[in-house]
Formats: sequence, structure tokens, C-alpha cells
Amino acid sequence: MSRQRFCLLFALSSLVAALALPLPGSPDMREFRIWTCATTTLGPTKVYGTGNNWGPDPLAVEYDGDGSVVQYPPLFMYVVAATGHLYQAIFPTFPNTAMLAVFVKAPAILASLGLMLLILRVVGRRYGEDAGRLAAIAYWANPAVLLHGPFLGYLDAIMAL
Repeated sequence: MSRQRFCLLFALSSLVAALALPLPGSPDMREFRIWTCATTTLGPTKVYGTGNNWGPDPLAVEYDGDGSVVQYPPLFMYVVAATGHLYQAIFPTFPNTAMLAVFVKAPAILASLGLMLLILRVVGRRYGEDAGRLAAIAYWANPAVLLHGPFLGYLDAIMAL
């Protein structure tokens, strides 16, 4: 794949991803928003509940009138907390807006970009630059990757990287 075609497809796919970022995403985005606020205010190590399934969890975290129990691994909560601190630096009152969705989805998009660059480099070294560009854009412009991250807001690309 030529460099020009790669750049064009990268730009178009990135535009689609950027336009999708403010969308509300999947129902799990509710949890991610709550966790982002909680890790920012309480700290990443203080957001874990007891896993109590028989009533209200005394350690459930809340944000904007909604509650959740954190179920993701601790290292991931540091990424969420960093995102929350950046959001709070720009929006001190931590409003629950479309911009929060952008910030919550941003680490996954950056991780997907990192994966794309890794594919570009590894495949490019092994099979040549054209093959590297083709493999990288096949990942970055893949509808499933676009749907999973920018549209729905799932954060699995962070774990994959």
C-alpha cells in the first residue's frame, strides 16, 4: 500500500473515530464515567467494594446520582484516574457531559493508535513497508475496532497494548 493511500485511509478512519467520541456509547459507559469520577476523587486504590450481592455495597462509588461497584483490575484504575485528573483540570466541577465521554474513551483510542503503530513497525520490518502499512490500516480502519472503541467506548485496547 502506498504512503499516500495509507495517509488518506488513516485520516478518514481517524475522522470517523473523532466524530464518534462524543456519542454516549454502550451502557458500560455509565460505569466508566462513575469510575472516572471516583478514582479522581477517592484515588484508584479506594474504589473497590466488597462484592456484596445481598444489598447495598457500603463501598460502591457514586457519580451524578448513579452508583457502581468497580470490577476492573487495579492497574486499569490508574489509567482511569489519570484521565479523570486531566478532565478535572479542564472542567473543575466534573460535569457529566459529552466531553466526559470523549475523555473516558480517549485512553482506548490512544491504545488503539499504539497498537496500529506497533503493527506498522513489526510487519513493516518483517515484510516491507507496504505490507506494514496495509496491516496497520487493516487494523485501524477495521469497522469492529471503530465500533468497539470510539462508538461504544469499550476500553479493551488498553489491555491489549
